[in-house]
Amino acid sequence: MLSDEAERVGFQMLKKRIFTICLAAAVTVSMIPGISVSAAGAADTGDEYDGYIVAFDDSTSDSTIEKVVGSEGDDCDSISDLGAQDQKLALVSVESDETGGSDAVINKVVEGYEDHGSVVSVSPNYRRKVCASVNDTYSSSLYQFSMLDISSAWAQLEEAGLPSSKVRVALIDTGASLAHEDLQSNMDLSLAKGFTNGSDTSSGDDTDTDSHGTHVAGIIAATANNSLGTAGAASGASNNIVDLIPVSVLSSDGYIYDDDIIRGINYALARDVSVINMSLGGETDDTVLDSAIANAYRHGVTIVCAAGNEAENGNPLEYPAASDYTISVAACGSSGARASFSSYNEYVDVMAPGVRIMSTVNWSDGTQYYSYSGTSMACPMVSAEAALLYAADPDITPSEVYSFITGTASHASAKDEYTGYGIVNYSAAVRAALAAGSSSAGSDGSDKVTTVAKVSGIAAKALGGSKVKVSWSSVTGAAKYQIAKKKKGGSYSVTTAGSSSRSKTYTKLKKGKYYYFKVRAVKTVDGSTYYGSWSTVKKIKVK
Repeated sequence: MLSDEAERVGFQMLKKRIFTICLAAAVTVSMIPGISVSAAGAADTGDEYDGYIVAFDDSTSDSTIEKVVGSEGDDCDSISDLGAQDQKLALVSVESDETGGSDAVINKVVEGYEDHGSVVSVSPNYRRKVCASVNDTYSSSLYQFSMLDISSAWAQLEEAGLPSSKVRVALIDTGASLAHEDLQSNMDLSLAKGFTNGSDTSSGDDTDTDSHGTHVAGIIAATANNSLGTAGAASGASNNIVDLIPVSVLSSDGYIYDDDIIRGINYALARDVSVINMSLGGETDDTVLDSAIANAYRHGVTIVCAAGNEAENGNPLEYPAASDYTISVAACGSSGARASFSSYNEYVDVMAPGVRIMSTVNWSDGTQYYSYSGTSMACPMVSAEAALLYAADPDITPSEVYSFITGTASHASAKDEYTGYGIVNYSAAVRAALAAGSSSAGSDGSDKVTTVAKVSGIAAKALGGSKVKVSWSSVTGAAKYQIAKKKKGGSYSVTTAGSSSRSKTYTKLKKGKYYYFKVRAVKTVDGSTYYGSWSTVKKIKVK
């Protein structure tokens, strides 16, 4: 009979095997001019999927989508409005090909949509795995704090009086235990969400029966200095840096599907997150999923992914870590050497601790803390570092985040396929971001600082006649306000409103097009100009 300890390990390893056997090598092909298509030889390569994802332009009505799908002899299981992507996503079942097929079968399904102008992209709905394994040796040492110089980074932010508001980080995973004793200070319980089995659940998984997401959550955001358990790398000594938003994408059949990941990304983007952590992956590059990731990146979100745990199992390329829009994280142990399981390839960007990492769990026997190993554990280390960079400068871009993270890693001048630019360093990265923020110029050439209150209460209303009214709440002491406007795919243009202004109306906008607006306050003190952080972005379709 197995001991309780062995049973725990066996259960977790079984879960890992279930995820792993569902994926294999992928092939990307182009079938339709103007349409992105991702396909794989499932019968030829072992890849598995469940149905297809068909993305439509968001102007397409639900009834038209159902007609298009029906005209191909397929069943439309669900339709989701991906507002953040200006697309609608249809989950489609094909009777003859529900869980995998050959290239010829996939191509036949894809070709059926080539005459439909409203179709943007088509892909099988691939299954993904989480990138973690259990270590049966309990370790209470949070060695990442000294290795990555985390406490020093916290101190720098505290000395600078930052952040002015908490940084939102989305955790797209198996959920998180919302009632865990060590996850109460730095997790936004009201925004927890679930997208599973193609459906939008009313709230996040409050139990996380897999415990993977709960473990990852603790690495980022476990409450610090509460005499309990562990401390998250982005928590801060006073627990004032991060707000974690758990998004569950684990389906009831034990798999993670791309359509649920896409919904999760769009949900996170609509909640104004700065960072998305995805400690999951698979061997197939899905163009529909990559489109959602690219869209989030273009909207200022840094996406961090686990490189994979397959170095000793053929070392296949893992997605979405291999996307051009993500930071791919390899794992190392306490000695700084790359973990033997950590996948390696040209896409690996940096390395972080991922061996015997102690964090939060919620096992059925009441166990609340345990140590796991995997690139799933290394990934949130870098997500936490990215959160600290957004705390240092809320206006920072994903490309700047990438530059600060890689440029301050242990061998920043020489990248290799095993460790990327090396082990990350929180303190050096935050120091660089603070220095860049204090020396960069505002729009009128004055020094930019982040001590002015962030504008709140921003709203945008379509008035008809190609007009949009943008309004906001006042900021005490503001000398003026800057309002930034852009069209989808364009760059922001900035106009100025006086200190007493609480709104601005834009005219002659293009009907039917989406526009994005944000506002920030400006103060003048002793002849110097100070800029606050930009408000949350409001998106609206012009009438």
